[in-house]
Amino acid sequence: MEILNILDDFFKTYKRAIDFYQLMSLLEIKAEEKEILERGLYQLQIQGKVYQDEYGNYMHVSEEFYLKSGYVLLSNKCNFYIRLDGKNIHLKKGQQLKIQKGDFVFVELVSSAKNHVKFQEAEVRSVVKKPISMDFPSYLVKGVVHQKDYQTFVLILDDKVIEIEKKNLGTAYHGDVVTAEIYKDSNKIFARVKQVLERASDVYIYEYRKYQGNLCWVTIGTNYYSVVLLGKQDYQEYDKILARVKSEQNGIAFIECLKKLERENDNFNIAKEIVKCNGFPLEFSEQAIKEAESLEIGSVDEKRINYVNLKTVTIDGANAKDFDDAVSIEKLANGNYLLYVHIADVTNYVKPGMALYQEAYNRGTSRYLENFVFPMFPERLSNDLCSLNPNELKLTVTCKMEIDSSGNVVDFLISDSVIKSAKRMTYNKVDDILEKGIIIDDYKNFIDDLFLMRDLSFILKRKKLTRGYTYFDNDDIRFELDSTGCPQRIVKNNFSTSREIIENFMLVANETVATYLYHLDVPTLYRNHDAPKYYCIEKVIATLKKNGYLNGKINDKDPFLVAKLLKRYRNKKEFASLSSIILNSMSKAYYAPECRGHFGLALFHYLHFTSPIRRFPDVKVHEALKGVWSGKIFSDDSVETLKRDGNYLSEREVAAKEVEKEYHRYLLNLYVSDYIGKEIEAEIIFMDSDNLYLRTLGYVEGTLTHNGNYDKYHKQVLFNGIK
Repeated sequence: MEILNILDDFFKTYKRAIDFYQLMSLLEIKAEEKEILERGLYQLQIQGKVYQDEYGNYMHVSEEFYLKSGYVLLSNKCNFYIRLDGKNIHLKKGQQLKIQKGDFVFVELVSSAKNHVKFQEAEVRSVVKKPISMDFPSYLVKGVVHQKDYQTFVLILDDKVIEIEKKNLGTAYHGDVVTAEIYKDSNKIFARVKQVLERASDVYIYEYRKYQGNLCWVTIGTNYYSVVLLGKQDYQEYDKILARVKSEQNGIAFIECLKKLERENDNFNIAKEIVKCNGFPLEFSEQAIKEAESLEIGSVDEKRINYVNLKTVTIDGANAKDFDDAVSIEKLANGNYLLYVHIADVTNYVKPGMALYQEAYNRGTSRYLENFVFPMFPERLSNDLCSLNPNELKLTVTCKMEIDSSGNVVDFLISDSVIKSAKRMTYNKVDDILEKGIIIDDYKNFIDDLFLMRDLSFILKRKKLTRGYTYFDNDDIRFELDSTGCPQRIVKNNFSTSREIIENFMLVANETVATYLYHLDVPTLYRNHDAPKYYCIEKVIATLKKNGYLNGKINDKDPFLVAKLLKRYRNKKEFASLSSIILNSMSKAYYAPECRGHFGLALFHYLHFTSPIRRFPDVKVHEALKGVWSGKIFSDDSVETLKRDGNYLSEREVAAKEVEKEYHRYLLNLYVSDYIGKEIEAEIIFMDSDNLYLRTLGYVEGTLTHNGNYDKYHKQVLFNGIK
């Protein structure tokens, strides 16, 4: 208590802001007593007596201080608030600072709400953080290693995430349970793995190559450690094997080769390596396979609504094999549309406690790599039992919506159902009908339905653009591969009418389910997207002005600014580059039990409901729906569990995107290898003070450093690497 009294007396008389080391000097605190000072300052902060600003300076909090403080509480609707003078003060959504229940925060009352009797609102200005010495008094902790992307590893400790530098991984891989030492470097907290307690897997990929001048087996997916291969030793440099760890002694792994990864048609092996190195298992356990093979549709529960006689179709890519969603449509006598979005009922088969459930959760999502798929569930489920294949009876969860001519959902019903898809359609053929007027024989019975879908999709699109939907360039590229998996041509995936129909239908279904669960106060995983940070918007505006795309005064506080900028540039040939610049300023979407709204979609309520075969957050949403219909009582523990799930599944999504980007870069490098050193024609799509950003006629992008001498739009350039 002595340090508290010393600090309390000091701040009552010291009227200026002071940083930590100045305070140490004035109070003559020794280096070994630093932690005592940290703890004392923390105690004064959570008593509301001292405030630490964004620059790390501490100051006295007087009665007239403009900020108020308190502990963050969570309402039944998963909204954050604090208690001040006996009143609930709601915390604004979409803020830059991430908060959670139990945090101690300093807030500023919003001016428009200061005099409001029933509803007051505040913005969070600071979240008080515990000193590391209080969170980890022993500095040796037990946690789980998690790989966020190819180079980034973290230690998961309940709700805490601590970075691990790759050199400090020891022999740990993604998913391993370890003991780790916590340390501080330049005021940042890190973890150093000391011992692996439990392996998530015993099968890994190894490569035979030089390390520090000697040929040896090198680990992939973790830091280097010594490996001894048991048995046959007939290998050449750069050979790769899939091997099982038989034992570990004194930091040395003794491994047994399961199979050699052949070099010919190496693309699949490269894909597997990328997947494994980003923390995703390659194979399902024997128990998961056994469970999948034992599942059957069985008898249909009479409580399910029977939609078998509806004209239901799936619309997907030509190579798709797992069909999560199907749609049906009708036009009512009052002019409204009746839209049915049927989603595979995965949770009818996969339950918590099953190996299938845990392994799907561990993966978090399926990974799609051009000509390869690494699914979240075994094929027995993803391509067969749950997939909404044509002319087969399937169990589904249906969101039935009546939508008026303005795009408003005026009535809806969400329920367990059973369907039979009448037709498996492809994007290309639907586009031929709707965009080119080509009549395809086996689609003739569905022509009227397709045009109804197009009309409703247009209504929904108009509504979302009106409300401020952020439209980016959705056209991406894909590779056409030969029989060996090598890229022969790059083609552009245009965001066509058929794709837009499915996107708009899935969006409105996701929004409807989110609104339904939100108003029932049911905990689930919402899909949130915060507004971009102010300084990011300022940077975008500066870049656009510098390059001549903006002139005059811009209202950088306009909540519709991003949407307005994208609309302004939509018809420019530089739109892909300009939208990319703006996109980089945006926050990343994430999953959480709090419904904070989705900035990009301009929605107050949003979640993912429509893809439970390939996204685990959708499985959690289906569980919440089943819980409502069965009368389940949700506890505070449910919210805490969902919070951990949201963090983990958000990270798995980022890792899955990194897998796809890495494999895309690999194919791109293969494709351009024949052009290195050759002159090719490219178009300048953007420029700044240092570089030209180029795109060839074959959609390959690259950069070229210039000296200020360039034509504004076209130039013969020498290809100089991949962007």
